[in-house]
Amino acid sequence: MYYNKKRRNFPIDVPHKITIDLSFSEEQFQKIILGLSAKEMENRWRIYYENDTLFFQRSWTGYTIFEAKIHKEKNRYFINEFLAERNPEKYRITDDAYDIEVITNKINKLL
Repeated sequence: MYYNKKRRNFPIDVPHKITIDLSFSEEQFQKIILGLSAKEMENRWRIYYENDTLFFQRSWTGYTIFEAKIHKEKNRYFINEFLAERNPEKYRITDDAYDIEVITNKINKLL
């Protein structure tokens, strides 16, 4: 059971584009789009796929921290860039390398 039945959903206020080079097979893509739901308060992230975009939200606040467009070429799926929140009231990190590490780790956990 979710600890908060009314999901808050706040879009990115101050988008910052970050280049990344990730690719996935069809099988991996199918795992990624299943996402991650916060079922307990200890879960800090909600990840979901909608309209060709993978959203990464903080589960407690509903703030969207990252948005990654996924596109398909031939038989592979790619993320070439993503948006990171730069509103310091929502997300204090401003280090692109750190954000790349976070989003990569979150996607790897989905796989």
